[in-house]
Amino acid sequence: MKRRLILGLGLAILAGVVLWLWTDHLRPSQQGGGIKSVAGGRGLVITTPEGRSVNLGKLQGKVVVVHFWATWCAPCMKEMPELETFWKRYQGRNDFALFAIATDKEGWEKVGPFVRDNGVDLPVYLDPGAKVAERFGTSMFPETYIVNRKGRVVQKIAEAISWTEPEVQQFFDQLLASAD
Repeated sequence: MKRRLILGLGLAILAGVVLWLWTDHLRPSQQGGGIKSVAGGRGLVITTPEGRSVNLGKLQGKVVVVHFWATWCAPCMKEMPELETFWKRYQGRNDFALFAIATDKEGWEKVGPFVRDNGVDLPVYLDPGAKVAERFGTSMFPETYIVNRKGRVVQKIAEAISWTEPEVQQFFDQLLASAD
């Protein structure tokens, strides 16, 4: 009897932690403004280190993580290693894309050496003038938007999170398994 009580309490605590992580870290966007869909989005152009343009509005059919960050942002730097680990887990999938978009005003002159010196292996892009971040409604860094296969923003995460938590990976596994 005592064993069942302890097991029940343990499961209740685990359920509470999962609920807290969901509501506190993976909450749907509830702020006014901002972008609701990237499908066909004009003005959502970011640049690669080689200077090529990428239009985020042309990414339907994939689950996409749009992650805005800056080299001067302490929470961004703290989060970066876990985001790297997360990326390594999903990078081989044809139905998944991650865009780590730097918003530094100094451009590649600042971002390039930072990426090289810190061994960042994420797909890094630049948002000249932070115009794409503004279209998304980004108000702080880091800020992440999760886009489903239809191009709809399904989650907005307005803080650094622990990308290696099982609940985060479970969320993405379920999103990748769905038709949306």
